Amino acid sequence: MKQVTLFWVLVLPILFARVNIYSPEENLEIASAKRISLQNPRIAFLTFNISKKPNEKIVIELLDKVVVKGTLKKENLDIKGAKQGDLICMVLDRDSTVQKTKIISNPLKRSVEHVNTSGEFQRKEVISDNEQFSIRLQLLKNSKYVIIKQVDVLTNQSPVLFSIEID
Repeated sequence: MKQVTLFWVLVLPILFARVNIYSPEENLEIASAKRISLQNPRIAFLTFNISKKPNEKIVIELLDKVVVKGTLKKENLDIKGAKQGDLICMVLDRDSTVQKTKIISNPLKRSVEHVNTSGEFQRKEVISDNEQFSIRLQLLKNSKYVIIKQVDVLTNQSPVLFSIEID
């Protein structure tokens, strides 16, 4: 009889009480996930064609735009390593305030590995006049526009090559 009573004394509180069985780190992850889900997060998948015209002018055209609900697992927003010819993609809000900035390596310049005549691997830089590239962006609650600029280290100006309104 003592064993049955002891069992119910130990088990009943566990069954009927809300017991926090998560670690503090897991509690933070759960709370963070709830906050994100309440903000209605969206991801934009954008596919572009970039081409270099004979007069050295760069033209970007949108091929496909898909906006879905969700969050990205990881997003690299490091803009310190931008080089000449790279693209800067910016997400803006309704007031044209920059929310996020992302660097895209120059899509017209590709690094290709090949085997030379002596059987060794070599890297070669291939420059193209026309390429397709895709980007995915985590949109914030009030994200409205996406613009793309090209890095020009020589003149320290970045002309806008493309802009789009995100629904």
